[in-house]
Amino acid sequence: LVKRTGVYSLSLPSERARTLSRKLMQDAVSLPALRDLIYSIGEMFLGGDFRTMHSHMAVVTENMVAGTSAKVFIQFWNCYAKKRFLSYDYGPLANLRLYGTERPVDYMAHYHLIDIPIHFMAGLNDNLIPAKDCFKHYKVLHRVSPQLATCKPLAGRGHIDFTYGLDHEIAHEIFSHAAPARTNSEGTSNMLDVS
Repeated sequence: LVKRTGVYSLSLPSERARTLSRKLMQDAVSLPALRDLIYSIGEMFLGGDFRTMHSHMAVVTENMVAGTSAKVFIQFWNCYAKKRFLSYDYGPLANLRLYGTERPVDYMAHYHLIDIPIHFMAGLNDNLIPAKDCFKHYKVLHRVSPQLATCKPLAGRGHIDFTYGLDHEIAHEIFSHAAPARTNSEGTSNMLDVS
């Protein structure tokens, strides 16, 4: 589909269009009635509290117009249509080369192979990725490796709260489960140790 249509990403076509759309969004949220309408629509589709976004509107508008690969939307659609959490479907030949099978890999059928701790967080007001989907993944991993699976439901949090990382409770939850930084032989700290 992507090759046939020639659409490889969904974004505004030029820097001028992106700048104009950023400016229009910034101007729109400076008008209280229009801002409330925009926030209500955003909350309806994504969930969360958009009022907290007002002081960070420059970050939000910068990222809103950046664009998204068309393959991301295709991947979401494939998982939605097949009602399974699958790897990307490149077609039978490429799948065979990449995954060792002609069909995309069903990740949930392979959760028994996970050997690292996974901490799931679910926004109970997330309208894009419902909490029930997060709980389903947690339960599957917990069934096969209970010592590796933890889950934290977050009341009142929606997709926007996770996306822009401005919520202190979410940030605290992430950092409290992240591995501590290690010091290497030169005395500098590494956030990730891949040795």
